[in-house]
Amino acid sequence: MGTDVFVLGDDQSYAASMANDYTLKPSSEMSGRSSSRAHIQEVAAEVLSKENGTGKVFSIYGTGGLGKTFLMEELYSDFTHRFTHNTVVTRHSFEGEEITSEEKILKELSDLLACNGVPSPTFRMNYYAWRAKASNFALAKAEFCADFEQAKNKGVEISTMLSGLAAPFIDQFTQGLGGSILNAAIEIGVYAADSIKSAKACNEWKSLTEEKTSSDLKRSLAASLKSDIEAWTGRNERKLIFFLDTFEKLGWVAGEWRIGRYDWAKTISETKGSLWIVAGRCRLAWKNVVRFPVQLEPMSSSEADDLLVKCGVSDSELRSLAVEKARGIPVYLIMLADMINRSSVAEARRDLLCIVDYDNLVEVYLRGLDASLKPAIYTAAFIEYWDYEFMMAVGESFIDPNAIAQLENLSFVWKRQDSFEMHEVVADLIRRSAKGPVVLKLFKACGDLLGQLGSDDKRTAYAKDTYRLHVLKARQLLAVEGVDVLGSEAAFNARMQYAEAAWHNGQVEQAYDLYKEIQCSYAPTSSADEPSIYFLRAKLKTAALKTQLWLTRGERTWHEQAIADTVEVLNDVREHYPNERLIYLSALNDLGISWKRFKDFDKAFYYQNQVVRALKDKKAKELDADEARFINNYGATCQQYGAKLKQEGNASEGQEYLKRALKYYDKAYKARKTLFGTNSLQALIVLTNKGVANMLMGKYPEAENMLEKAYRGFKSGGFPTGDSSYLRARFQLANVSSNKARELKDAGLIDEARIEGRKALELHKKVYNDKKECLTEWAVDTGKPRDAVKAAEKFLAEL
Repeated sequence: MGTDVFVLGDDQSYAASMANDYTLKPSSEMSGRSSSRAHIQEVAAEVLSKENGTGKVFSIYGTGGLGKTFLMEELYSDFTHRFTHNTVVTRHSFEGEEITSEEKILKELSDLLACNGVPSPTFRMNYYAWRAKASNFALAKAEFCADFEQAKNKGVEISTMLSGLAAPFIDQFTQGLGGSILNAAIEIGVYAADSIKSAKACNEWKSLTEEKTSSDLKRSLAASLKSDIEAWTGRNERKLIFFLDTFEKLGWVAGEWRIGRYDWAKTISETKGSLWIVAGRCRLAWKNVVRFPVQLEPMSSSEADDLLVKCGVSDSELRSLAVEKARGIPVYLIMLADMINRSSVAEARRDLLCIVDYDNLVEVYLRGLDASLKPAIYTAAFIEYWDYEFMMAVGESFIDPNAIAQLENLSFVWKRQDSFEMHEVVADLIRRSAKGPVVLKLFKACGDLLGQLGSDDKRTAYAKDTYRLHVLKARQLLAVEGVDVLGSEAAFNARMQYAEAAWHNGQVEQAYDLYKEIQCSYAPTSSADEPSIYFLRAKLKTAALKTQLWLTRGERTWHEQAIADTVEVLNDVREHYPNERLIYLSALNDLGISWKRFKDFDKAFYYQNQVVRALKDKKAKELDADEARFINNYGATCQQYGAKLKQEGNASEGQEYLKRALKYYDKAYKARKTLFGTNSLQALIVLTNKGVANMLMGKYPEAENMLEKAYRGFKSGGFPTGDSSYLRARFQLANVSSNKARELKDAGLIDEARIEGRKALELHKKVYNDKKECLTEWAVDTGKPRDAVKAAEKFLAEL
């Protein structure tokens, strides 16, 4: 039944806040939607009857397919009629959106509120000031102009709010400001000759843009929107009810939904005089969440019957059969209603009687559709989200173009901005019903798309990575369902490639789960069985991920187990698969990395030297991706050991190891440029390593040149500033300035040291702020960049 429920927040603070709460019923006493609705309505009435205290949040949660969105729509419709006196009721759904930043979300909420009569001028001024600082004045002006023009179609309230902010933009950007904006402002009678308001707005703009950094402004956005809402509720003695649906989509990235950043939501949900009804697969456990949230359960028989009536099913016998087959799951009830409505009573009865389980339900539903639509439905189920261009790229040879447009009319498909998505619960059932020919066609089509990526000059390196991950996930889903027709090796490789891509894209936890799942799929049935090569390859990758997760989780036993597992793989390969050179070298490499992380360099070099010797006769252009990785890893071990020797006072030997590191970095860099391209993540990681090695050797011009080149590569490659490798390159570039500043100080060049120190501080602050913005509550901490900022500040203070 869909994806498991997650908990967002701190259960301890949540439990502590229950003591003085006023809600009336625990969810365990409720059954069916009517009781849930009554409970939520009771809580809402209680909140609205009180003075404007801290805002409350009501959490509705449950797995996919239970009808959370349907319930939210019912509640919204009820609340807009029930709470008409001194209350504004509005809603926002994250479904169908590519949510990537909190500022985008907050701006959308600001628009919604303004259209409902709740202006947020302070937030909008802060937003445009942040845009000007983070990008430039021209982009801020362009966005303001676009917003202003669109506002005229959204209502007087939002037009009025924006026109009140026009003064600083007009003063700052006289050139190029469209006359239509000025005309619109004059038309609604807000912007004109009020010199006092105009001067105030200009002064506020000047204060924000001159005295605050872009990071300061970005951090202030949620608080400023909260302040605006509280000003409105206090001034008008009114309350606000806000529905937020499909909250888990907040973490949507490249077709994967994950728990995302939500501090902004915590902040604005505390707005005095507000109630936030939040639905999703995540149970919220914040300190202002009312106790006894609603965990949604299947519909009761009477509620299911009511839903079918609303969907146009008039025959009571057919409704009774549909209720029995759908077992209270709204998404299936609506599918069955669609199936009944397109058939005669006799045909519908026959089809319903054929249904024995949910898998069978989907097969029966698909049976009655037009034959030209089925290939498009199967394709959509495996690729998960799509637009017309992508769907045709996948299914050009077997999908009717007219069928693609019909997909959006299906009850389990919805639009997400410029693309479409299928309900995950239904998609999963459709995938399980896919037949061999369908799987083979789609698998080949996805392979062709991957092959075309190498010659694609339209996408940036980061866009290619994102696209590749999307296609690889489809191939992985096809492999899981079609192993019998694809063959074991093709299916296994598809699953491994997707896990590798997830790891490559920074999704370490997900990659670990994928490798673990593959390992379990191919595990020997008894201790006497010989392990398959598939099992050993997956086990090796799982062990490598354990080592990496140990770094973030701090569980030393994970690292020790990873080493033990890798040794087992090495021994099994020697015994059973002596000709499997790649997995053998991979095991040696992984053991070397593991012992390096334990700072046992004797053992690290013992294993990695064997890898290097095996590859010594290969030129850079002859290395494959794995071999280039082994060479880069060996360089990293040499670098870390060289730095250790220098710290211990053995400068000459340390310098020799750093030179050796550069030698192997050069080879790995040339190989990765040839394999992946100059601006690929793989090549830029090695280039950053080269910069660090030069910095440790005291070659600051060379280090700065390489790190600047890496920085430009990440930027032109389209990588987000929160990408971990991009952050590392910038962090090391700042470290070069810090080291140069210290050397200048030691040489007595104080003014030059101060200039370089200020440069280092500015760079470290940017890295620290960007790292904070991109982390979730469970991510690696920001200790290193924070300490670097403190050290840079201390250095300047000493000067």
